[in-house]
Amino acid sequence: MNMPKQSGMISHWQAGHQLYKGKYTIEQELGSGGFGVTYLARNIKSQQVVIKTLNRYVQLHHQFEKLRQDFLNEAIRLAKCSHHPHIVDIIELFEEEALPCIVMEYVSGQDLAAWVEQKTLSEAEAIYYIRQIAQALDAVHSQGFLHRDVKPQNIIITTDRSRAVLIDFGIAREYKQGDLTTHTNFISEGYSPIEQHYPTEQQAPYTDVYSLAATLYFAVTGESPPNAHRRHYNLIQYETDPLIAANRINPQLNEQVNTAVIQGMALNPEARPQNMKAWLDLLPNNEMSHQNHVKNHVYANTKPGNTLLINSASEKVKILIKRQSYKSLRILCLAGLLMTVPVLNSVINSNIYKKYISTLLVNEKNLVYQNLQYGFHIQYPQSWRLSPHQSQLFTRKVTELVFSASDSSNGSVSKITVEVSDLKDADTLPAIKQKTVKDIQQWFTDAKIIDDREILLAGREAYSLVYQGNDSGRLIRRMRVITIKNNREYALIYEADIRDYDLQKESAQKIINSFAWLN
Repeated sequence: MNMPKQSGMISHWQAGHQLYKGKYTIEQELGSGGFGVTYLARNIKSQQVVIKTLNRYVQLHHQFEKLRQDFLNEAIRLAKCSHHPHIVDIIELFEEEALPCIVMEYVSGQDLAAWVEQKTLSEAEAIYYIRQIAQALDAVHSQGFLHRDVKPQNIIITTDRSRAVLIDFGIAREYKQGDLTTHTNFISEGYSPIEQHYPTEQQAPYTDVYSLAATLYFAVTGESPPNAHRRHYNLIQYETDPLIAANRINPQLNEQVNTAVIQGMALNPEARPQNMKAWLDLLPNNEMSHQNHVKNHVYANTKPGNTLLINSASEKVKILIKRQSYKSLRILCLAGLLMTVPVLNSVINSNIYKKYISTLLVNEKNLVYQNLQYGFHIQYPQSWRLSPHQSQLFTRKVTELVFSASDSSNGSVSKITVEVSDLKDADTLPAIKQKTVKDIQQWFTDAKIIDDREILLAGREAYSLVYQGNDSGRLIRRMRVITIKNNREYALIYEADIRDYDLQKESAQKIINSFAWLN
């Protein structure tokens, strides 16, 4: 199938636009993310529905067909699980203007994040809703799937406050016990566990346990927990966990709830309850108190399974999962330790976490980028995303590696850029370094040289320059490694927000050190 339309004709539906031969009429756009866009619509029976399709940016993407297939896979995943009272129903799948469209039930209400912004939930309310979502996730897991994006924004509380509904299965994936699967690593700040930061790391129901425990943390404290990768980093560097215990923020919180959150958010996957039922057993059974609060709101415990209608002339939908088979990762179990620590910002043995992180890095398979035009190659782990660039007139940004997981609290990314420049004169390394330092002082506000040394890169003399400064309002730090060959300057630049520089420094250094000539 071809890309749907060119840039001037990209599908963006306004109110009143009709779809599927007039069966649905768009009322308004509800929101757009990095992958899809959702609309509120009405069917011919005047019932409100939600229609989701690919957003305008994906429509122009060079991998449109793959993204389209991923979108269709979401519909299949959702249909397998949508018989549950706490999972959004999928009604129909059709194509419009070469775009796949998923028709879902409209759940009247607000997401959990919006509810909590208005007022922190009581303990009874929070457990009431979290139990419902845990039951939904247990059903998802029983079908062999993981949700992988459980967070307050993906939980709808109905207007009558009787029911919580899990939505957005966009990054759900199949899993098989004992297998290691290559996953696309999408990260939700504060809610994704450490294993989701590494695409080759094993994920299982305990992955969703972490996210739901983090959601409960938010529901009873009103604060989002810190990023799991940052928690690991702080434990290694400073031997403290930046996650503040929920009962320190909310002193009225039941100790049993606090313990359930602590164990559910254990950084080590093996220290967590391994499935939803095991985690639910940790929570107090105080659901009846909230039942009294909503006693006038009755809802069905079951709903009939739906038949997914696929109206498309395209090829048969297939779910494509890349699998790898290698020995399962052994991790030191910290369950006993975590059960006895009610306050999480206490000192913890950092050697345990160093072993865990180093094991993750060892198991992460390296990929190779090879550039025949400029005669070099580099190796990089799968947690970095490759983005080749077109050569410019003077300085050629050959390629860029971006760390896939968003570690930064301000949304910035860590990246490595490879640049190749033709030298007009027979410049020496000292002359190039002198010019580079001058440029840094000219273009960076409050520029500061942190480290300056001569090194070897790919068997040739090179220099490494570490500096920091203000770049367009961002305080960043860079490591710039430069060497010369055949009257060309080769520069490898690692850049990150100054607060996040050390998070990927070791990984970035390994990538830079892997730089080698093809001949």
